Amino acid sequence: MIDFKCSQCGEGMEAPESLAGQTQECPKCGAMRRVPGSRSPDASGELRQPRPQGNLVNCPDCGRQISRLAPTCLGCGRPMNQMGTPQIQPTTMIEATSKRFKKQEVIGFVIGLPGLILAVIGVFFFWLAPGILVLGCVALCVGFGVMLIARIRAWWHHG
Repeated sequence: MIDFKCSQCGEGMEAPESLAGQTQECPKCGAMRRVPGSRSPDASGELRQPRPQGNLVNCPDCGRQISRLAPTCLGCGRPMNQMGTPQIQPTTMIEATSKRFKKQEVIGFVIGLPGLILAVIGVFFFWLAPGILVLGCVALCVGFGVMLIARIRAWWHHG
């Protein structure tokens, strides 16, 4: 028998060796889960995986062969560690924090674009209204500064 856990709800599941690589429905949540290759619990009851031999390993979720050095499975996106085994700790999603920086960049662009337009108009009509050129240059610099600060903050927080 192959012992494994549902990736959706964590329910312990088991299937005969003959079903390795096929899908099976979780009895608790109903999610379809691929039965992994031969994995068996060790003495502590924890699931252990065989140490990878060679450069390719099978993803426990989708069964696709991937490099044991790949950070994630190319088929399903499951995080893997450098030994080709699944990571136990959840990965951190940075999308929620990056939206704040994208919003700041858009604000900088919305300030800077009219500033650029005013600066160009001010260059051609300087003799009529010199204040337009100054206003355009100030808005352009402020908009560019806001965008630059947002990019630096995004780089600082996300690498």
